[in-house]
Amino acid sequence: GGGIAEVADDRVVAIVPDAAHFAYDPGGVCEAHVWNPTRTTVRTTITFHTRPSGAPHRIVMPNGRETTGAGSKGIAISIPGRSATKVFC
Repeated sequence: GGGIAEVADDRVVAIVPDAAHFAYDPGGVCEAHVWNPTRTTVRTTITFHTRPSGAPHRIVMPNGRETTGAGSKGIAISIPGRSATKVFC
C-alpha cells in the first residue's frame, strides 16, 4: 500500500489499488483491500496513515455485506479465510 495503509496482524496484507499506479489522492476516498491467505478468519485493525481520527469509513465483506462507522484511527476488521475485505475511508 505504499505506506498508506497498515494492518496490525502480519498474517494479512493491505493492498491500496491506487498506490500501484500513483493515482492515490490523500484528499479523496481511500480504498484498501485486506487479503487473508490463511484458512481461518483473522480479526485485526487497519490504519490509514492519511486518515484523521474520527473520519467515516465503510467496510465491504466478501459476501457484499456493508458496515459503516467512524471513530479511532485504527478500524477493526474481520477477514474470512482465503478472501479479501474492502475498506473505504
